[in-house]
Amino acid sequence: MRGRLPQVKIENLFTKAALGFLFIIVAGVFFLPSYTRIKELKREKKELAENLRKMKKRIKELSLSNKSVKEGSFYIEKIGRENLGLAKDKEVIVHISRGGAAR
Repeated sequence: MRGRLPQVKIENLFTKAALGFLFIIVAGVFFLPSYTRIKELKREKKELAENLRKMKKRIKELSLSNKSVKEGSFYIEKIGRENLGLAKDKEVIVHISRGGAAR
């Protein structure tokens, strides 16, 4: 009988399936924590890269502002007038309310 397939014992098939299933479980136990840690680190790296980009932008803005302050007395005067309410000698500051009357 040439066309006959060899008979596989049920016990042998069950043993191979159980060993395969056990291998998958053991692999999951060892590799799943590493995989989740890698995902966490990638997410953290992405957040840090975004923060770095924002900080570089902020540094650039501050350095331009610092340059303006160092170079221009006009800018210093503008900040003094607008933010600090300073005035030159013999200069009178008039505040105009929404109604148009001076205080």
